[in-house]
Amino acid sequence: MLTGLDILVQDGFTRCHGARIGVLANQCAVDSAGVHLVEHLLARGLRPSLLFGPEHGLWSTHQDMEPVEGMVDPVFGLPVDSLYGDREESLAPARDKLAALDVLLIDLQDIGTRYYTYAATVAKTLRVAHGSALRILLLDRQNPIDGVTVEGGLPDESLRSYVGELPVPHRHGLTLGELAVACADDEKLDVDLTVVALAGWDRSRYLDEQQADGQPPTPGDPLIRNPQSAIRDRGHGIPCGPGIPLWVPPSPNMPTVETAIVYPGLCLLEGTNVSEGRGTTTPFLLFGAPFVAPDKLRRCLGEELPDGGFLLTSACFRPQFGKWAGRLCNGLRLHVTDRSRFRPLRFGMALVKWLRLLFPGEFKWRTQAYEFVDDRLAIDLLLGHPGAREKLEAGAPVEEVAAAMEATAARFREERSGRLLYPRNEFP
Repeated sequence: MLTGLDILVQDGFTRCHGARIGVLANQCAVDSAGVHLVEHLLARGLRPSLLFGPEHGLWSTHQDMEPVEGMVDPVFGLPVDSLYGDREESLAPARDKLAALDVLLIDLQDIGTRYYTYAATVAKTLRVAHGSALRILLLDRQNPIDGVTVEGGLPDESLRSYVGELPVPHRHGLTLGELAVACADDEKLDVDLTVVALAGWDRSRYLDEQQADGQPPTPGDPLIRNPQSAIRDRGHGIPCGPGIPLWVPPSPNMPTVETAIVYPGLCLLEGTNVSEGRGTTTPFLLFGAPFVAPDKLRRCLGEELPDGGFLLTSACFRPQFGKWAGRLCNGLRLHVTDRSRFRPLRFGMALVKWLRLLFPGEFKWRTQAYEFVDDRLAIDLLLGHPGAREKLEAGAPVEEVAAAMEATAARFREERSGRLLYPRNEFP
């Protein structure tokens, strides 16, 4: 399998020669040999004018919701403009910064979940570029938790936010390139967007299941796809075969593919006072608080989701930062035993439901500002569905809440097949 960056390297960056170049990326922007996009540019004498860093910074040095300042990057010696500062206005690039560029290269690893903010950063960038002459090349990467499975619903307009920027389900089964094209099409943005497509991706597989057992790209296969203009630039044959992609943690608390698998559900804990495992070495796979009784919680989760494809083991941990820092927390460790049956959003909803029902005196919803929003609860922004929290508080079956959410995504499911940039596999 070849990423968009691998393809652009093979192409020799021909679309960048003689241009004023900007780069929106982080540490994940490496090719199959581990060479960073900016290193490739500098080696070819293509010195970027400006680098843009998403949430967490250019090298993921900052924690969640921690403002990042602009700087001169110590590795590349280039100026960096932060797209995650201390104000909501900082989340989009300044129009004059983009106007000073001819080409913007975007290379970010999304993880297939609506809450993950990199797709929101791309969407905001496209909106700023609307009506300009800027050429945007998005170097696509695999959805690491497969490009088939869809779970959850679309965010209601009243609950749109930075963790619900795009009208897609909680788990959408798209790549960042597919999300960007959908955003540009749906919002009728006048942008020169080109997706440098993956080659050899089997969208039914998780990133760590990608096997080197396919056929290498053949001469004449599309090298770069521009879905908006239907341009198909033909390559000259790429003398390489598919490979197993590198996993570089795309953010400080996303160390493994297994973490990405559970994130669509366990991220709901960000809307509570229960630790989602930040400050430990296994965030989102470990959760708890000083007031949690693991046996009670495990029994209720097992009864709610009896065939859920997971196993829970008791745990006691002490976060080094974040919620309950320095305190002993009782909780559970999540083990996904069957990815085909495990539905992370259902698990996450069952988890917050039973935490509140079992420990009503100690469990709390987060009331502080969340992703620059202070007039709505964080859990409501994450769920994105009016009344979902209230139903969970009342003890409604998780399947009932999930069905109401998924009804809002019916049209998305119908339209998705016709908007994919990559071959379809079986869809559920």
